[in-house]
Amino acid sequence: MKPVKPSYHPFKEVEIIAQIADLKDVDYKNTLIITAIVELLVAKGVLTRKEILQKAEDLEMELSLDGIALDNSRFTSS
Repeated sequence: MKPVKPSYHPFKEVEIIAQIADLKDVDYKNTLIITAIVELLVAKGVLTRKEILQKAEDLEMELSLDGIALDNSRFTSS
């Protein structure tokens, strides 16, 4: 018995492209809101740009370490 090839559906491709466009729009709006919040916090003297950048670096490092821990968990037995 021959394996059945999935049939090509152009509409499925269009749907995927539309989903990507939606994600880009959401990403843009989220970035805009975050930028506005940062600008307001700095303008009001609540936080400095240096504090915000330091926290971003800390979070990035933490997330990187979490990712490494998750990757390494594949090799340890429970």
